[in-house]
Amino acid sequence: TPLYSSAASDVYKRQEHSRDFIHVKDVCRAIELLIEAEFVGPIDVGTGISINMVDICPDLPLKEFTPNERKHTRADTTKLELLGFTCQHSVLKFIESMRR
Repeated sequence: TPLYSSAASDVYKRQEHSRDFIHVKDVCRAIELLIEAEFVGPIDVGTGISINMVDICPDLPLKEFTPNERKHTRADTTKLELLGFTCQHSVLKFIESMRR
């Protein structure tokens, strides 16, 4: 059974959404750093790099009308970087290794 049929093509369209993907190991490291630094306040946890969805899953149908969904997301990593945090894992490299 296919993931989607031609009938679904009227409802689903490929769009140029982008997301800031971060490896779970980096998320855990960021949380540990924030706890140790006794950081208080809002902070973005991410890579600071936005990846187009069509680049990592080109055949995935996305809903055309999603009024409450942001088209693009990217973390502002300024505060994390000031605390000495940098990502050690690349989600794109991980995806490439899974494709081999």
